[in-house]
Amino acid sequence: MKRKNILIYIIIAIVVISGILFYAFRNKDEAGKEIIISKENTRDYICDKYEDGFITYNGVELIHYDSDMEQKWVCAVDEVSSDVYVDGKYVIIYSENNKIVIVKDGKILSEIKSEKDLRRASVNENGYNVLLTSDRGYKGQCFVYDSKASLAAEFSFGEKYILGAYLMADNRTLVMNVIDDKDDGYKGKILYADIKSGEIIKEIESDSIYSYMKIYKGKVFAENDGRFYCYDKNGNEKWSYEVDSEEIVYIGFSGNYVSMVVKAKDSFGANEILTFNLSGRLKGSYLTESQVTAFDASKGYAAVCVNGKVLLLNRRGKVVSEIETDTNTVNSIKLFKDDDRVLMISEKAVMQKFGR
Repeated sequence: MKRKNILIYIIIAIVVISGILFYAFRNKDEAGKEIIISKENTRDYICDKYEDGFITYNGVELIHYDSDMEQKWVCAVDEVSSDVYVDGKYVIIYSENNKIVIVKDGKILSEIKSEKDLRRASVNENGYNVLLTSDRGYKGQCFVYDSKASLAAEFSFGEKYILGAYLMADNRTLVMNVIDDKDDGYKGKILYADIKSGEIIKEIESDSIYSYMKIYKGKVFAENDGRFYCYDKNGNEKWSYEVDSEEIVYIGFSGNYVSMVVKAKDSFGANEILTFNLSGRLKGSYLTESQVTAFDASKGYAAVCVNGKVLLLNRRGKVVSEIETDTNTVNSIKLFKDDDRVLMISEKAVMQKFGR
């Protein structure tokens, strides 16, 4: 009986030690995994989240990596790009020669050449594209193309400058962030338009300009003079939050949460990270000792680059893990895969695993 118990203890010990070694080597293999994503200056390439991982673009190739740093596909897109926009499976590359290229799952779906100066572009989750252009006599022009690259709608304004425009998932409601040049000064406006009828169906006006606007899960989120707003699909205000310092530095969405980094009031150089659910309820906050230099959010969690570390915060504002790094060399960070790893981007992309 005694020998049997000893044998059981030995088996248990082997299982425990094997488990520890497995996770130790597994974490060692995943932590610090890196790829070189450009041989040029870091500003010459673009990196953004895409599906379960991220994409990189250096003006020659668009490459998709998963969160394990494995290359999934490569798409040759030889364009001098000013930016890349991602929504769902769609990637839109708009170039400096007034052409956009739409990519899905590593294949070029279509190309649209603008006859006017192209300023910005976006794509919704169904592959509809929105182009902002400039032309003589018009301060703002907006063109909407369907998923087959056919023109679906056009809006031109003589006294309104369009900062950004996005099409909702209904493929009908266009939301535009504009500066309205009036006799009594500039006004900020959010316009809701029906691309089928070509009519403006809702106007939200402010004495100051909206510095930020984004559509997320059928809602419109905007920032104006330190106040953060949430509007429904019809333009009705659902909730708002006023930042005491009147300065929002970063905003990120994930799951059913929105997180933001704000300048802390009466605290020189410090930031506060706030997390809300999409109904406007404050779920948590965290005050940093110094300035946040990079930020990202995933599933209600937030990663911030501050004072030589990347901190992982849960939605309650509690630090649950951290990674030491040279924050002076990190341009941006991306949080991935069940919030257990972060991509740190400098002259290369390094995937680091958080310890729990």
